[in-house]
Amino acid sequence: MDKGGAIFYQRMGHATKWNNCDLYRKRRIGIYERPLFWPFNRNIYGNSKIRIATGESSKESDGSNQWELSDLLNDLEAPEGIDLTENTIAEVLQLIANASCCVFYQDREGIIHINPLNKDLTDYRIDRDNSFANSEIELTKQLKSVNVNDGEFVLSVGNVGETQNVKNPLISKDRGEEVAIWTSEILSNRRIFSGEWRADPRLDAMDKITVENKFAESTVFVTQVEIYI
Repeated sequence: MDKGGAIFYQRMGHATKWNNCDLYRKRRIGIYERPLFWPFNRNIYGNSKIRIATGESSKESDGSNQWELSDLLNDLEAPEGIDLTENTIAEVLQLIANASCCVFYQDREGIIHINPLNKDLTDYRIDRDNSFANSEIELTKQLKSVNVNDGEFVLSVGNVGETQNVKNPLISKDRGEEVAIWTSEILSNRRIFSGEWRADPRLDAMDKITVENKFAESTVFVTQVEIYI
């Protein structure tokens, strides 16, 4: 938030954005920009907890965890012999989320999440009552195929469009198909909404909300909010 030449930050979650001053509650961004100095073991769930807690207390002051991890991570194992020591901790957490068909984000309370996209629609709406202008819709290019790890698995989606390449050493050969299908479901017929509306502190990263403009009513995921005064 830019006000009179000074920058102010609204507490607001972000989807996998680590270059902002939005790591509020004790969380120091430098910790997650460090390289991964130790070997990565095959248990993905355990690795997630270790990477998040690195350099910090593993609990909040009230005894609660600093993270919320999906149970999907419990049954996943990374391929043998991978070397991630040149990756930062933040990059490793992103790779873990991608391999488990989850999203990686931090909410406004500073809690880190690796979870599937939220299927529940919130009661928040962006409509003519709180919008300054109709939202604009940007259509992304059509998806032709998804290529996982340089051809280990290729999913054909359509006859025209672009190929989405997914390169992730944590995706084992037996998970290539599942990750490719998940990727295609997110990117096929994808639309990006942008607009200006009255600020509301209820909105958080990855909330699923309703957006109404003069053409239609749509459900969207919140990935970025910028607040101006």
